[in-house]
Formats: sequence, C-alpha cells, structure tokens
Amino acid sequence: MDPERLLKELVDVARAVGVIVRIEPLRLAMHHASGGTIRLNGQTMVLLDAKSPLFDRVLTLADAMASLTVGQLPETTSAEIRELLDAARAKREGRAPVGESRARAVRVLARPKPGLRRARAR
Repeated sequence: MDPERLLKELVDVARAVGVIVRIEPLRLAMHHASGGTIRLNGQTMVLLDAKSPLFDRVLTLADAMASLTVGQLPETTSAEIRELLDAARAKREGRAPVGESRARAVRVLARPKPGLRRARAR
C-alpha cells in the first residue's frame, strides 16, 4: 500500500476512535519534529507536520495510534493498517512483532526514507 493511502486510512481510523488529526506546518526554530499526540480541552489530538516527508507523517501517526487504539480498532480497518499498528506497538514496547507479520512490519517500518537510498553507510 502506498504511503498516501496508509495516511488516509490511518486518519480515518483515528476519526473512528475519536482522535482529531491535524496536518499543519509546525514552526519550530530549533528542532524539526514530525508531530505527536497532545490533549487539548479534554480532546486527544495528533498534530502532524505538513512539511515533513509523507513517510514520516505515516510513522508518526501510526506510533500515536498504536498507543491510543489498544483493542478498539473499527472492523473495517484493513490488514495492512492492523499490521502497521501492531508493528508500531511492538516497537514502542521494545519487543519484536509476532508471527508472519514480523517480516511485513520490518518492510513497512524499515523502508528507507526518501533520499537515503543513495546515502552510503559509514
């Protein structure tokens, strides 16, 4: 699944469980951040930086949703999103993903970011 569809479906899952997702340019003078989870007036909100790469936005939202949607995913959630959230939850807890989804999670989460394919290892 391409990153645009992953992001769209993750946003749909977030809305279904009552989490607000806002994608806006974040202005931080000292540090570049892809976004994160906040609580504002009793509402859970995930802010994503519109200037960050699409892949970073997907991973940031998956990481936020992994901690917020433990056991409460809508039935219409695709297998790819479930595996992505399981892999993000496993990464957050410091354990390896379980079963056959482990290889897929490694491919999804460890995919090189744009521009890193040409970078050489030191």
